[in-house]
Amino acid sequence: MKTKIKNKTMNQRKFRRYLTKFPKVWKMFETFTFDRINKGHEKYSADSILHRIRWESPVKKSGSEEFKINNNISSYMARHFIRKHPKHKEFFELRHQTSKD
Repeated sequence: MKTKIKNKTMNQRKFRRYLTKFPKVWKMFETFTFDRINKGHEKYSADSILHRIRWESPVKKSGSEEFKINNNISSYMARHFIRKHPKHKEFFELRHQTSKD
């Protein structure tokens, strides 16, 4: 089973394109995650980080079109964070990924 985002199948290749197209979302995810780590949290929810991004920040696409972040991207964001920051590999609880990509 693959994760869907905006009615399109999400896989690792599409996620990388997403990060390239919307680097601000990644930067905010990383910043807010380190905020939780620095406040002493040992575990946290990637979904909660995405909710905070939605709540606190006007993330926009090209022009004035509003950008919406689908919850299904949270597992990709958590895995990307762990790849970039292996010291914090236990911060997000990950489930087995059923897609092959």
